[in-house]
Amino acid sequence: MIANADNFTYPIWPPKVFVDLVHWYGHNFDPVLIARPAWWRATIWIDSIFFGPFYAFAIYAYIKGKNWIRFASIVWASVMLTNVTIILFEETVGEHATPELMRVYLANLGWVVFPVVVMYRMWSSPFPFSGKENN
Repeated sequence: MIANADNFTYPIWPPKVFVDLVHWYGHNFDPVLIARPAWWRATIWIDSIFFGPFYAFAIYAYIKGKNWIRFASIVWASVMLTNVTIILFEETVGEHATPELMRVYLANLGWVVFPVVVMYRMWSSPFPFSGKENN
């Protein structure tokens, strides 16, 4: 860990330049990112503990066309859309509302579009990767 003049201690990972970039973005456009209220930190833990392993399995399953990932994908997309809705609500009208709403919406667009696409794909068929069971 490396400390700077503001007594902020940089983590070992990610590199300092990326931490500084996130802090710059937060200070200029996304106040909730800097405030880090408890509910927001909870979404980070959900992402780390549950989504991290899901991503590892999903990458494999999507590349190999495995239908068993369908249910987990629907759960992931549902939770992701819930979290992003809560965060964007805070960004819009909450205590930490952003002064740059359109910029923050655009920065978060992928966190809405991708889960919607995944949910559509997985919900539309019990076998999203083929017409028959593909274990």
